[in-house]
Amino acid sequence: MRQPLLSLDSVTRLFGARAALVDVSFSIYPGEVFGLLGPNGAGKTTAISIISGLLLPNSGRVTVFGHDLARESMAARERMGVVPQEIAVYADLTALENLVFWGRLAGLKRGECRARAMELLEGMELEKRAGDRVRDFSGGMKRRVNIACALMHDPDLLLLDEPTVGVDPQARERMMDWVRTWIGSDRAVLYTTHYLDEAERLCDRIAVIDNGRILACDCLPELVRSVNGHQLISLEGDYSGLTRDHEVFLSDHFQMVRRETASLVVTPKGGVEAVEAIRIILNSGLPVERIALQRAGLHEVFLHLTGKDLRE
Repeated sequence: MRQPLLSLDSVTRLFGARAALVDVSFSIYPGEVFGLLGPNGAGKTTAISIISGLLLPNSGRVTVFGHDLARESMAARERMGVVPQEIAVYADLTALENLVFWGRLAGLKRGECRARAMELLEGMELEKRAGDRVRDFSGGMKRRVNIACALMHDPDLLLLDEPTVGVDPQARERMMDWVRTWIGSDRAVLYTTHYLDEAERLCDRIAVIDNGRILACDCLPELVRSVNGHQLISLEGDYSGLTRDHEVFLSDHFQMVRRETASLVVTPKGGVEAVEAIRIILNSGLPVERIALQRAGLHEVFLHLTGKDLRE
């Protein structure tokens, strides 16, 4: 049986009376990119902070490579690399100097440190800018330097908290390609993102978190299958000013997955089949210009579970 590189067991974190995490449990295995998705304030960064040792949970347990993070902090943390949401590099140092600095903090010898830094800069396609100050770099280049700093001690588990915020599409593509190349079969990545397409492309499993609670955790096909089982129906029309009768009709017969002024996505209640649900809609007087069955994706999964868009 495979042993997880990281496990959270019933982790709860309170800030005063507010619960940032409630009974959160998941495990990450070698060779896996594990996505943690949630709207702003859902608890993603709190989870990253606890795993990296910056915060203590009020209850629950975190283990990294079998080491209890609370009792064996150094043994656990030396196997992890952390890339925070905010870029954490020294703007007045060169790219090479930044990597050497963090490598020395991790305990690498000076000669070994420089060789490792140049190897990583080459892997990030930044070797020609090794001697340039980071303050002159683009956002995407700074992100790559930040990731390289986290890799100086050759970790097996990498925590990436919103690593592509503020970078251009080309840089996002390059970064996602790099993650897949780096991970291999023995390493793992915990990846938080606001971009659903990144999660769909990168993540082997995805946990959806909202209000500090894990709502679902599975591979994408299984998450999608759970929503497809609810038979999504897409409607187009003018829904900016529905009558009370229309509102009552919708709430009685359907669960709302997504609502906009010119479109609705609903799923029938009570196990009603899609064909019968469409007939009910067409006979209801609801304004419908177009109606169709819709195939679910991660966006629909997220809306179904949380009732909101990822950025809300």
